[in-house]
Amino acid sequence: MTKIILSANAGSSSVKVSVYASNGNPDELKQLAEVSVSGLTAPPAKLTYERGDQKIKNKELDGAKSQEEAFRYIIEHLLKDEGLSELKHREDVEFVCHRVVHGGDYPKAQVIDDNIYHHIEKLSDLAPLHNAGALTIIRTVGKELPGSTNVAYFDSAFHSTIPEHIRTYPIDQGIAKHNKLRKYGFHGISYHFISRVVAQHLSKPLSSLNIIALHLGSGASACVIRDGRSWDTTMGLTPLAGLPGATRSGSIDPSLVFHYTHEAGMPSRSSTKEMHITQAEEILNKRSGWAALTGTTDFGDISASDAPECRLAFDIFADRILGYVGSYYLKLEGDVDALVFAGGIGEKGARLRERVVQGARCLGFALDGEKNEKAAGAESVVTDVGAADSRHRILVCRTDEQLQMARSCTEDADKFRSQKTSVQVKVRRCCSGRHMVVVTKVVPMPHKADSKLRIAVLINMLRHKPETRDSYITTITAVRPESVIDFYDPIDSQSYPAVDKYDLVVLSGGTADINAPDPWVLQELEFIRTVVASSNVKLVGICWGHQAIHVALGGKLIVMEKGPELGVTALSLTEEGSDFFDFAKGGAQVSIHEFHRRELAENAAGFVPLAENRQIFKSPDNRILTFQGHPEMSAKLAQAALADAPAYTQMFSAEQLSGISKRMERDQDGVAIFERVLRWVDEK
Repeated sequence: MTKIILSANAGSSSVKVSVYASNGNPDELKQLAEVSVSGLTAPPAKLTYERGDQKIKNKELDGAKSQEEAFRYIIEHLLKDEGLSELKHREDVEFVCHRVVHGGDYPKAQVIDDNIYHHIEKLSDLAPLHNAGALTIIRTVGKELPGSTNVAYFDSAFHSTIPEHIRTYPIDQGIAKHNKLRKYGFHGISYHFISRVVAQHLSKPLSSLNIIALHLGSGASACVIRDGRSWDTTMGLTPLAGLPGATRSGSIDPSLVFHYTHEAGMPSRSSTKEMHITQAEEILNKRSGWAALTGTTDFGDISASDAPECRLAFDIFADRILGYVGSYYLKLEGDVDALVFAGGIGEKGARLRERVVQGARCLGFALDGEKNEKAAGAESVVTDVGAADSRHRILVCRTDEQLQMARSCTEDADKFRSQKTSVQVKVRRCCSGRHMVVVTKVVPMPHKADSKLRIAVLINMLRHKPETRDSYITTITAVRPESVIDFYDPIDSQSYPAVDKYDLVVLSGGTADINAPDPWVLQELEFIRTVVASSNVKLVGICWGHQAIHVALGGKLIVMEKGPELGVTALSLTEEGSDFFDFAKGGAQVSIHEFHRRELAENAAGFVPLAENRQIFKSPDNRILTFQGHPEMSAKLAQAALADAPAYTQMFSAEQLSGISKRMERDQDGVAIFERVLRWVDEK
């Protein structure tokens, strides 16, 4: 049965909605129409509409002066279009996908309930210029399309794989973690689209794709994609960092704004009750960039002009892009499948592409002049513009964030349906002037994503206990920020949880020999047997905890003949594992930190293998999960633990240890694994 999906993108002065028909196959997704209302801050607003051969361009609207009014007008227009037979009633819209610029630590899309809404609202403090519009449309959908499921697609989510040493700012880490101050990155929906279609174009598995991608528009960024995942990107805590844009300064000396104005920290006149920004934010986001240099935001005009100020703006933009291309080339160690230009300027700017590639010629990039000039008119999604003798491919990609959201929604539709909440939204003002949204659930959610999960973690480590606690807090709260996590120390204080108070009990990694156990190990093995026999709590074993659970229930443990497993490793999933880990690359693998020198020779009876070689198991009653690895572990913690473990370091040469340390810096699926684990906790 065909379902209607809307993809909504709210800008500061515009609202854009694309309409798609889905039969459940993402490769057969059909765009039916696209409609936008622009000029909301400079009336009259203008409507642009396209459905097949029908086109309306810049029709003036008298009644649309806000994003809410614009969205309401768009819905009415779509419903009244007799040629749009697939959409006749509001109930025909099953999903509304919202582009949300800042998603904080969320690694993937989220069905929007009251908790998710308020989390996005809190992030407005980090992104006041970017999240307010999305929140307005989310509220409006709740009123205009109450039977639809709202799904948030975060521009920051694609970059959740950026390694810790790249995303961390060198400031006081207590303050940084408390205030969530780190690099997040943006344009992620676009980079998701680019990586997918470029991998198809090059006939490469996404998991082995290495590209330098440039999303160049009025907002511009670059991203290095390594093994199909974001490794680094130019934008940071907010979209202001990195490349300059139409009105953004890009990266500058942070102290500049305090010399620019002594009122940098004062509220801007542009602040509203829903959007609170400082003068510094307005200056650097709205009154800088090439508009400040030339007086225009149209880069096409700038590129075509010989005026000195336009040449300067063009040269600055090209120089900053080239600097990141060089940096990212080194981060890929020269193993670059393609340099990809995307975004309005990336797709249409032949002169800019020529300048950038000319600057990168020493790296083996060479452009075909004729192909470059014709690229803007190409019908294909991906176009080659590289010369025959270019060492690396050069591509132009027509990115489509609206389509990517609808495609991802189609892929995850069954999961979203299981989480569906019918809502009624009432809006009132609280004393701060912000919107307070009261969500009344008509259909109760079958999981507890909107409730506080209570989790007990037993720390079985002899060393690095604080760092281990922090790693669990960071990983779990990235998925469920509201989770309550309590820690227990079975070694020094022999403390154990009263398990019936918890939804989940986690047994951490450790170094003790289970085959020659200390008294505390025997006590923990008995604790495991008691929990399994007399409680319904979900139980997860991590590395040593995985081994302890199986030994406690009759399994056998041996020392690995081939030596220890250290570093991030891709585990091959069984058929059951592919079904369970629905995020896995092609359904075949998950990547996880490994740090062990013992392994199971026999697992506990009846346990179902989710990965090969006895690496991941699920109990037959769906109450226990065990991992021969560390989804919570960061590269920094792994490297510190290795340096502090002579039992391992004495086995290897300095060169081998260096290689192991590098493997520990690879991307892993830790947050995604825990997201799946916490969903599993909610399952019966």
